[in-house]
Amino acid sequence: MPNKLALIIGINEYEHFSNLDKCENDCNDMNEFLIKSGFDTKLLLNPNQRKLVHEISNFNKRITEGDLSLIYFSGHGLQDDKYNYVVCSDSNVEITEDIKYNCVSVDDFVLDKGEDNLHIIILDACRNNPFHDGRKSIKFGLRKISAPQGTIIAFSTSPNSTSIEKRDDRNGVFTKHLLKNMAKPNTPIELVFKYTRNDVMSETSRKQIPWEESSLSGDNYSFVVEDVSDSAIEDICNTFCENIEGIKLPSVLPILLDSPDAKISISEHQLFISLFEICGQLEWINIMERTLDPDYITQLGMDKFYPMFKSRLRAFNEDGLDTFDLTILKRINILREKNYGFNELIELDEFFETLYLNEIALDGVNGIISCFLTIAEDGQYLLKPLIALQTDPITFLEYKSIKGEEVENFMELYFTKREEYIDQTPNPIWDIEIIREDQNE
Repeated sequence: MPNKLALIIGINEYEHFSNLDKCENDCNDMNEFLIKSGFDTKLLLNPNQRKLVHEISNFNKRITEGDLSLIYFSGHGLQDDKYNYVVCSDSNVEITEDIKYNCVSVDDFVLDKGEDNLHIIILDACRNNPFHDGRKSIKFGLRKISAPQGTIIAFSTSPNSTSIEKRDDRNGVFTKHLLKNMAKPNTPIELVFKYTRNDVMSETSRKQIPWEESSLSGDNYSFVVEDVSDSAIEDICNTFCENIEGIKLPSVLPILLDSPDAKISISEHQLFISLFEICGQLEWINIMERTLDPDYITQLGMDKFYPMFKSRLRAFNEDGLDTFDLTILKRINILREKNYGFNELIELDEFFETLYLNEIALDGVNGIISCFLTIAEDGQYLLKPLIALQTDPITFLEYKSIKGEEVENFMELYFTKREEYIDQTPNPIWDIEIIREDQNE
């Protein structure tokens, strides 16, 4: 089992900069959490420059290939015309040229130990103007930097801006919410930072927007791992029956990440990947607006959840199931005036697994229609339709997969039903980056 190592640095007391109130609390609380999460930690409070350089070097030497490492810094941060720096307790900066000699470069935090390592850098290092005299000739806050492979760098606020401390809080706003989200069981690290961003933006009325740079690959990492309980699955099913909007990604993801073929039926499996898509798009529309980075959610669906379901579909025993009656499509009414997924059939030469979804009412009962599209072994379309109705318990209308030309006939009728809502439909989640660029012009 790989080692989990953490270096935690917090500075409240400065000889030449304004003192801070929350950084020691931030580090003590982060240290306590990481110890409980299995990390071997080193806590540094108010180190001078020499001490910090020495401890970073020692930390680097301890890490071997395959280890998980984390460096957390809470204190003042500065930048010169090229690089970012953290301010040590004895750092003295009168002019910009002093920064590189009297502070410690953030580049020293970036470790390159091999492709199998995961390295996490958390910089809550952008507090208000650090100078006693209030001068602003030197840039405080940090600039954007790139993360090498296997590294995620989290900033407490967006480039060239400052973080917020509230007098009555124990922690800075960023670290307060970060600790809360790190403690959520089975939450991938990318989503820990995303949910932290949501919380910080909400509390500060968007005056502070945390940011990340990431080049993570491989398996997901969660700080807290727990077995998914039957009650968690039951809670989602109950919430689905009451109100789909009440289902949030943090509750759905652990089930899909934790061997769903052993815990849920194939009907529930298709329902949950459908809810994953719906939750992702509704979260972007209702909460994140232009700040959602869709890459992680998109890749999770395409690289993990869809292939996992497709593999299970191959082994699914279809004996005794009905063939889908196309007249059912004529009886459904589409709700919310939104379509999920593409609004046309994907060409085979560009094919990957996908879902076509709608929230519907069938004969007056609300639910969803979910159509999982993939390719059969002979290269033809293979479509697995499912209707899940919001009854107690859930009513699953499950049908045999249909194939080839039957898929095209089914989708032609389905698209006719969806056509009225194309203008109101959000683009697929993988197109959000394009939308964001257009809105920023």
